[in-house]
Amino acid sequence: MAIAVGIDVGGTSTKLGAVTRDGQILSKSRFTTRDFPDETAFLVALSNHIDQLVADLGQEGEILGIGIGAPKANFFTGVVEGAVNLLWNSPVDLRGYLQNYFNVPVIVTNDANLAAVGEKEFGAARHMNNFLSVTIGTGLGCGIYMSGALVHGQNDVAGELGHTSAKVGGRECQCGKKGCLEAYVSAKGIVRTAMKLLSKYEEDSSLRSIPAGQLSPTVIGQEALRGDKMALLVLEFTGDILGYKLADMVAMFNPEAIFLAGGVANAGPLLLEPTLESIKKYLYSTYPDPIVLLPSALKDDEMAVLGGGALVWEHLENQMVIVN
Repeated sequence: MAIAVGIDVGGTSTKLGAVTRDGQILSKSRFTTRDFPDETAFLVALSNHIDQLVADLGQEGEILGIGIGAPKANFFTGVVEGAVNLLWNSPVDLRGYLQNYFNVPVIVTNDANLAAVGEKEFGAARHMNNFLSVTIGTGLGCGIYMSGALVHGQNDVAGELGHTSAKVGGRECQCGKKGCLEAYVSAKGIVRTAMKLLSKYEEDSSLRSIPAGQLSPTVIGQEALRGDKMALLVLEFTGDILGYKLADMVAMFNPEAIFLAGGVANAGPLLLEPTLESIKKYLYSTYPDPIVLLPSALKDDEMAVLGGGALVWEHLENQMVIVN
């Protein structure tokens, strides 16, 4: 059976899966990225896991290509360089190594683009040509589709929504600047908001009983769904500042829809509604309705793997149009 291998390289873990043309994941694997601070050892481990994926499918398994998403990965060069949440000190040529090892096409891009391609190929954006895919995770990224093509920009850094300024002189971001949106709308940013609000208000909250190391956007979203007022306040704050910046994106790109993905997006309307209200509040008054804001149709733990598979299938079918 012909399959594409989709891979999501994250700062904590690396996930991979064998993806069919219709978006089925036939086998999965994962390992801890941080177990391999040496890039060569990581590449060897990754190759071994890919080999095992194919072995799990039996003699009929045939790799047609590999699609990879990673922080600071460059679509044009296939190299990962300067990712602050990865331990490698030198550039890592993912494409070169894996193409030499497996002798199949290897397509590399950043993790936010991977989510957008997955949404386009296997999710709710199948029939859309113009949309934004915003992923809230360790960082904050935005994949952009315009006129049916994924927008890369001159150096494959288009869509760095997380490092646009949300508040002049605001919170310090891991990039070294202050006030980046990612410092507010990301895993650490949302937890930081929760801690600040809990110290500011005396309101009873189930969040107070959760050890700081266990507090996460997913947990905050779950408590908000249970009606916790402080958790709801965290989502309202997050939605307002996210919507403030998405209003700029809507004004510039005029998308058919915006998709939100990530653990906190599972809170559904509790995050979507304040975000949409904020977009409308900050967007210029004559913008044509409707503004469509939706949760991703893909599961969080499968999105990037499906996106990697989608990269391969688009490449093989010559549908990958590069917009600089």
